[in-house]
Amino acid sequence: MNYSLKLLAAVMVIFGGGYAGVLLSSAFSTRVRQLKQLSNGISQIGFNINFLHMNVADSIKCASGLVKGTVNKIFMCAAEDISSNGIKPSVAFDRAMRRYGDDLCLTSADREIIKEFADNLGIGDAESEMNNIKAAAAKLHLAEAEAESERDQKGRLWRGVGILGGVFAVILLF
Repeated sequence: MNYSLKLLAAVMVIFGGGYAGVLLSSAFSTRVRQLKQLSNGISQIGFNINFLHMNVADSIKCASGLVKGTVNKIFMCAAEDISSNGIKPSVAFDRAMRRYGDDLCLTSADREIIKEFADNLGIGDAESEMNNIKAAAAKLHLAEAEAESERDQKGRLWRGVGILGGVFAVILLF
């Protein structure tokens, strides 16, 4: 009986370590998902402005319907600030990023892409607007590819460290 309890405890500790590794590696997957949402949202903003001839606030609000979670909150907050408070898109996105930015799993380089996009949003003609949107989308696609590579490498590493940590704890305990 005592042996089976020890075995059960050892299995639970190893699974616990594995679970901790999965939790640590989930930030890499979240970054990829958020970059993809930002890219899709920005592309939709471009479509709304260029083809549907929406104003900036309405195009951002409409694009927020395509994204979920924190990215949705950022788009909705920026659209609300632009339409109701009449502030510039760069200030609106900056406020939204300060408000919800801690919930993003983005690097400083990723955040800089969003800042550059917002700084140039709504200040030029349709052609410069589309160039800004295309540039931001292309940069986000590159960041997404880098994030996927990082997720594959470091995510596997953290899951392995979790399991090995659990095994090590079992060895020390028993």
